[in-house]
Amino acid sequence: HGGDFIHVVIIFFFSIILSYYLISYFSIIRKQKFLYLDNKIFKSRYFKNYFLKINNYLKSLDNPFHLNLTRYIILKYFLVLFFFLFSIYLKRDIVTTIIVSVIVFFIPNFLIHLYKRNEENQILKDIYNLISNFRINLVVNNSLYESLKTSIEEIENKRFKICMENFTYEYKIYNYNIAKASNNLFLKFDIDEL
Repeated sequence: HGGDFIHVVIIFFFSIILSYYLISYFSIIRKQKFLYLDNKIFKSRYFKNYFLKINNYLKSLDNPFHLNLTRYIILKYFLVLFFFLFSIYLKRDIVTTIIVSVIVFFIPNFLIHLYKRNEENQILKDIYNLISNFRINLVVNNSLYESLKTSIEEIENKRFKICMENFTYEYKIYNYNIAKASNNLFLKFDIDEL
């Protein structure tokens, strides 16, 4: 049938494009200067920046759902391919198939966004708890360092707790200079309240 041919052509082109992305990713890892495709039209620099952004974003969130860059790309590829083939199996029309495939392509992005918002809400609760613990400890005339050490135990978010422990350690190493110690903390979290 004509519809089956269109599905096969779309799967073929989709596979070629995604395979090219995967090959680009692995060639960048090997530090090849160019990825040859149609007379060097695409330089690896574009893909390097694209993959670097994704990788940095996933690392900044501490690789949510255990997704590193490779798993993220492969997950997106197989989700779209699976739903595309499933849609063909159900004999859906081509427009529905393409729309569902595009929606499914962005499901990992949506889940990561939800993960980030949930983590930010947990961290905000932890920040407010830290502030109230600081007030109590400072009223009792504890030093800021002692207040930090005792307040860290109340933090619920694991990633934030580890970063606050590192912050406290660096605060002591830098002779109680809060500006120097806080640089790494600000880089790891994109939260205005910090």
